[in-house]
Amino acid sequence: MINKIQEEIDAINNNLSILPTDTNKKKEEYVAYIDSQLKVYNAKLKEIADEIEDRYHTYRKKYSNDSNPKTSSKIDVSSVKFTSDYLESYERMNLPYYIYEIGHYYKEDLNKINKIILYIIAAFEKVSIKLTIQDFNYTEVVNKYMAALLNKDDDMHTVFESLYWENSNLMNQIELNFRYLYFKYKKKIDAFFKNNVASSKELLEKYKQDNEYIDYCKHNNIKYLSSQVLGKNVSVTEISRKSIESIATELLLTDDREANYNNLLKLNDTLLEYKELLHFMFVIDDFKKLFEHKQEYKDVYNNKYKEIVKKEKELFKLNKKLNSRFANGETKLNRNNCLIELYKLYHELDDLKIQNTIFKDVNNDTTYHELLLIVTADFNYFVKLLKAENDNLTMKDIDENIIRLFRFVYCGELNIINNISISEDKNIPQIISDRYRLININLKEDKITLESIDSYLKNINNLVMHYDFVRNRISLDELEFIIYVENILRK
Repeated sequence: MINKIQEEIDAINNNLSILPTDTNKKKEEYVAYIDSQLKVYNAKLKEIADEIEDRYHTYRKKYSNDSNPKTSSKIDVSSVKFTSDYLESYERMNLPYYIYEIGHYYKEDLNKINKIILYIIAAFEKVSIKLTIQDFNYTEVVNKYMAALLNKDDDMHTVFESLYWENSNLMNQIELNFRYLYFKYKKKIDAFFKNNVASSKELLEKYKQDNEYIDYCKHNNIKYLSSQVLGKNVSVTEISRKSIESIATELLLTDDREANYNNLLKLNDTLLEYKELLHFMFVIDDFKKLFEHKQEYKDVYNNKYKEIVKKEKELFKLNKKLNSRFANGETKLNRNNCLIELYKLYHELDDLKIQNTIFKDVNNDTTYHELLLIVTADFNYFVKLLKAENDNLTMKDIDENIIRLFRFVYCGELNIINNISISEDKNIPQIISDRYRLININLKEDKITLESIDSYLKNINNLVMHYDFVRNRISLDELEFIIYVENILRK
C-alpha cells in the first residue's frame, strides 16, 4: 500500500512539473488540479488513519485479552527460611537481624532503632512471652530507657540524650539485655516453635507452587510475552528470525524444535544456578576452610556460653552492690569492665555458632545446597563474610544479598549444588558442557565463566522467547506496528 501511494504521489509531482503556468487561466487550472488531488488524498488520509486506528485497537485488544500474569509471590521469600531444619529459635525470632541493626545504626536514626526495639519485644510476645519493664534490669540506664519507651514517652530523643551522657554504651547494654532474655526464656521459646513447624513447611510448598506458576506465565501468557516487546525489555530485532537463526546455528546441533526448546529451558536453569553458585563461591570457600578444622569445635560454643552465664552472675552481683551502701568507684569500674567483657563474649558466641553447627551437622557428604541452607540460618556468619568482601555494606546491601541467597537455595531445580559434596572438587563447566552436548547443545567449556555467562543467558532467553512467540502465535509485525503508532501518538 505504501509503495502504491508513493507511486501516485510521484505521478502527481511529475504532472505538476509539466503543467504550464504561463497564463492566468493555466495558473487557475494548475491550482484546480492541486485542489482536486488534495481532496482525493485528504479522503485517503482519513481512510488510512481510520485503518491504522482500527488495526491498532485490534492488535492492542488481542495482546491484552489474556489474564494478568503472575510475576511474584505474595509470600515474602525471607519468611521461607523459617522452614529450615538448621534454624534455632534465636533466628526464627529474627533476633540476629534486629540486634545487628541496633548495634550498627543507632547513631544514624534513633526513631528507627526504637521501632526495632519494639519489634524485638513483639517477637517475644509472638512466642507467648510478654516482656515488662522488670525484665530490663541489665543496668539502671537500660531500665530507665526501656521504661520511657514502653510508657510511650513523647520525647525519646531527650531521654536518649540525657542517658547517653550518663552511659554512652546504652544501646550496647540494651542489646545485651535482649540476648540475656532470649537465653533466660529459651526453653519456653523452643517449645513454642516445636509446636509450629507444620505451618512453615506449608509455606515453603506454597512458595514453590507460586514460582512454578510464575515460570509457566513467562512462557505461556500472551499478555506477559507481548509486554516484553511492548515494554522494550527485548527488541523486535533481538528475537527476529534472522537473529535467532544466528544463535541457533551456534548453540544447537539438531533441528528438532520441541526437543531444543525443552533442553534450552533446562540449560537456562543450569546456567542461572551456576551463575548464583559463582556469586556465592566466597561463602562455600570459607565454609570449607572451617570444615577442615571440624574436630577442634567440640564444646567451644557451649563453653563460651558457660563463660557468659558466669559473667552475668557477676554482673547482677555488682548491680546489687551498686544499689547498696557498699558501692564505691571500684564497684562501678568493675561493673563497666564486666559489661565490656560480656559484650565481647556474646559476639564471640555469635562467631562460634557456625563452628558449632559444623561440628554437629556437617560431614564429608554434606552438599553445597545443605551448606548454603546452613548459612541462611546464620545471619551473623553470612554478614561477616559479606563485610569481608565489602566493608562499606549498608543495610540495604545486606538485605539484597540475603534475599538473593534465599531465592537461590529455596527456588527451582538445583541439579549442581544438590550433587556436589563439601569434600569434592569437581570441574563444573566441564560437567555442564558434557551434559548438554549429549542432548545436542554446543556449549564450550572454556566459555562457561562468570564473565560470559550473561551473554549465554541472553542468547538462550532470546531463542526461547522466539519459540514462545511462535507457539503462542504472537506476531512481531503486529507488535512493531503498535510501537510505531504509539511513538507517533507521543509526538
